[in-house]
Amino acid sequence: MRTLFTTALLLALVSSASAGSKFDMTGETNAKSSSVSHQTSDGRIIIALSARHMALNMSKADHPLAGMPGECTGHMIQGPPAATGGAICVYTNDAGDKAFVRVKVEGLTPEKGTKGTWVGLGGTGRFAGMSGSGGYVNTAIAEDGTYKTNITGTMQLP
Repeated sequence: MRTLFTTALLLALVSSASAGSKFDMTGETNAKSSSVSHQTSDGRIIIALSARHMALNMSKADHPLAGMPGECTGHMIQGPPAATGGAICVYTNDAGDKAFVRVKVEGLTPEKGTKGTWVGLGGTGRFAGMSGSGGYVNTAIAEDGTYKTNITGTMQLP
């Protein structure tokens, strides 16, 4: 009987561990852009994106991504009132574990910031097998290159 109970307990633990852990991605980050812009003859702006996110400020302090800085590189075509493009962001914790995120630019806000979606692409170490998706809204980039990003969605770790 004891063996049956132990086996049932182990199966329950393995089942709950394999189900993964979900995390609310409500949060924000302050960033600094060092992007390069080029204006076309028809008024569109072609942007080679490069940004450093100082730290992810998540709604819960014990969130796996809380405090992680990140680097994003990509491209955007801005032709107000529209914007399209994308980037890959790499967030790294103190242990060197990395979380990879693909960002898709889907438009501009009335304040001239960008908005769109993100998808988790996995990672290394603690973030191996990470998945998830959600949305984001950036404020307009200030003259000094700074902006704020608000994040929503759900992340899952295996």
